[in-house]
Amino acid sequence: MIVLYKLSVIPQQAGTKKMKGDRAIMTYSWQFNKMRPCDKAREPIESEFFAVEAISDPGGALVREGIQNSLDARRNGEKVLVRIRVSGTKGAARRDKVVPFLHGLDEHVRAPGNGLREVPSDKEDCPFLVFEDFGTTGLLGDPGEWPPVAGARNHFYLFFRAEGRSDKSEKDLGRWGVGKQVFLRASRINSIFGLTVRCDDKRRMLMGMSVLKSHDVHGMRYAPDGWFGQLKRDKDDSMVMPIEDREFITHFAEVFDIERGNDPGLSIIIPWYDPDLTDENLLRAVLRYYFWPILKGQLEVIVETGTIQTILDAPSLDREIRKIGGDLEKEMLPLIELARWSGGLS
Repeated sequence: MIVLYKLSVIPQQAGTKKMKGDRAIMTYSWQFNKMRPCDKAREPIESEFFAVEAISDPGGALVREGIQNSLDARRNGEKVLVRIRVSGTKGAARRDKVVPFLHGLDEHVRAPGNGLREVPSDKEDCPFLVFEDFGTTGLLGDPGEWPPVAGARNHFYLFFRAEGRSDKSEKDLGRWGVGKQVFLRASRINSIFGLTVRCDDKRRMLMGMSVLKSHDVHGMRYAPDGWFGQLKRDKDDSMVMPIEDREFITHFAEVFDIERGNDPGLSIIIPWYDPDLTDENLLRAVLRYYFWPILKGQLEVIVETGTIQTILDAPSLDREIRKIGGDLEKEMLPLIELARWSGGLS
């Protein structure tokens, strides 16, 4: 049974309980750290590594970074399946359905000078984009590790808590240290959610991440970074930990049409995504940048919008390119034929 979350409440502290009938329901909030006089001012929205590319070609940037990171996380040589779901305005999540996942965020995304260009109104429904991979490891590593252990591979830490850092080898082409910026940039509120299931311990964890500019709320200066999750306090400091509440995660997955289930991998949810991220732009980017691993049977991509589902695998490549036609067909079909010949692929 899915819990219907009561929406007419004041945002509460992360991890507190709210009574509904005779049941206790956990609620969670976004947390931003207050700045201290000794903290360095950071304006990451303007200094992002991918800022120019993300503006000029958001589909290409998102597909190239996202799929490469999925391929780098491939589990035991399995084929990687990437599902990209574009809700469109007709399939947008109703505003009242997404309220439980926005507690504590609204006052920050509406703060003056936070760097956002076009903030959705408080009545606007939520178009969303889901990017999820299967046949991968998920975000491995201790989610509460601090300080990070030198030389240890902690993908969870690098995705949610680090900026511009990667533990990948030279053979790995994607970098969550910077690649995640294209997902943040693709959101009109520069915020995303990550739902991961890990292949080693099977833990199912949900967390949100927001990156703004330094900003003021009620006369208090806040750092750019915010997280959605469970606030863990100790005697020295506090840390936002991922949500592992099964009921809450199930409700979240239904609202955003996530197919993760208990399969290992990572699902990234972009609320209020850039309207330039259309299904055709995403399809073009997949065909242009990832035809080779698709031909080799290492990758399959599904792009969904509304009731239309396009499957990109080795048998369908030529057909889908011809459907789009134009310059893409002229450019890609000879290249794919050459790739088949050079690789001995039928």
